[in-house]
Amino acid sequence: MTWPGQTTLLPDVLAREPVPIATLAQWGAELARILAAAHAGGAVHGDVRAESVAIAAGGVAHLDGFGERPATGPKHPAPEFDQGAEPSPASDIYALGTVLRQAGGHSDPTLLQLCAWMRHDDPGRRPGAAEVADRLVQFAQEPRPATWAPGIVAPGPGGPVRRRRGSRTIIAVAVVAVTLLAAAGGWWLLSPSPPVPPVAALDPIGDPRTADPCALLDTSALERFGPTELYPDLGSVAGCTVAIRPAAGEIVSVHAALEGIRSRGDRDLAPLPQQRAGEITIYHPSLGPGSCARTVLLPNRSRVTFSAASNRDGGGLDPCTVADTAVLQVLPRITSGSLPRRTLAGPPNSLAWVDHCTLLDDVTLRSIPGLRVDARDSLNGGTVCEWGDDDPGIADPPLVSVYASRTGSVSGTTISINSREGAIRPTIAKGPRVYCRVSLIQRSFPGASGEPLYELLNVQVHLSVATAADAQCAAATEIAEIATAKLPPPG
Repeated sequence: MTWPGQTTLLPDVLAREPVPIATLAQWGAELARILAAAHAGGAVHGDVRAESVAIAAGGVAHLDGFGERPATGPKHPAPEFDQGAEPSPASDIYALGTVLRQAGGHSDPTLLQLCAWMRHDDPGRRPGAAEVADRLVQFAQEPRPATWAPGIVAPGPGGPVRRRRGSRTIIAVAVVAVTLLAAAGGWWLLSPSPPVPPVAALDPIGDPRTADPCALLDTSALERFGPTELYPDLGSVAGCTVAIRPAAGEIVSVHAALEGIRSRGDRDLAPLPQQRAGEITIYHPSLGPGSCARTVLLPNRSRVTFSAASNRDGGGLDPCTVADTAVLQVLPRITSGSLPRRTLAGPPNSLAWVDHCTLLDDVTLRSIPGLRVDARDSLNGGTVCEWGDDDPGIADPPLVSVYASRTGSVSGTTISINSREGAIRPTIAKGPRVYCRVSLIQRSFPGASGEPLYELLNVQVHLSVATAADAQCAAATEIAEIATAKLPPPG
């Protein structure tokens, strides 16, 4: 590939057109060789960033800016900087891994694995620059598999994808899922990308109530980040959670959920950035700063959702790296044909047995102005029901959802409805919309790890952006009163 002019800065190249993944790997190898020579001579760069990378007319990458360290610190600081560490060869590798990942390396399973190794929290476990160069050359020379589209993730109609690092979402319990790169005994380094065969009639989920969502999570692969604990009974009823404790006071929770097929169609996904893996499409919803989500859409339109978040305010594991690698881990299992099954358990008053779409009748729903009562979806094995038009082309439609969840705590203003204690939260933000959510305890039970857990019935209402929070909460409370009247007794 030839670029016009003498040199072009990497951000300008990326803004002009997607870069083939093999070309990106070749540029990364050239940058790694420059770093290897500097490190061998006792020098470090100290602030590797895309703005320091120039692509010459012949398509060769150059690295500028040695010794130019801004007073504000490096653009991609390694985690050890939080403990006062000085720039080092290992921190240069961390920054280079970040540059490659953001430039498009996250769109290829194998290159993403190498970027994650380069960004290891422990500087002593990152590869050296020479090894990075060798592996990138090997990658660049291998035939590209047809399972992943080359280049960067395709943006939706809203424009290019821009990731922002912000404060992390503080979460009380682990409710987010990802399966990361480490296999038992070591990394999957530059192994062939997982095959994705034609799967036109693929339905590995079947009944989400009996498919085992914990089969999507590999705790041994997560242990390189710290001690892990599996929670099969946290989050959605058709989901599974793993909590990772990378450092003192830090918890990264990863959650996978089996959503199933939406009868309203997939128009809600149309504006989102996406990438292809054979006949499977991976969408990138926006959850706001500090958290990240991926929706895997199978050829039969079944969905598997992943989300990731941390309780640490800045630094630590990157939620989007967690979510992206979770998707890579699950593809082989999805394409194998079916997930292992589980036996659904619970007492007679458990919400696992309740078809949540039966909790509200049309008369109740028509009391919500503008709500499309006929636009309804039963998801997660019937433990989630949603009403309303989710077509992104419709401006601000009202939406109502009733769903079950399991958690270790209930936050918000205390409320009591039909002999059930709970809480109300008036400002639950999801994209441009703000919802009011009422959460009521249906039952308490000991979790698999022995800790006390609560099974909640949740009612979530959005009327319009212009509607005051107290009006939305009044509607949510009224709906909760009607829904809980149809439930079995709490306890």
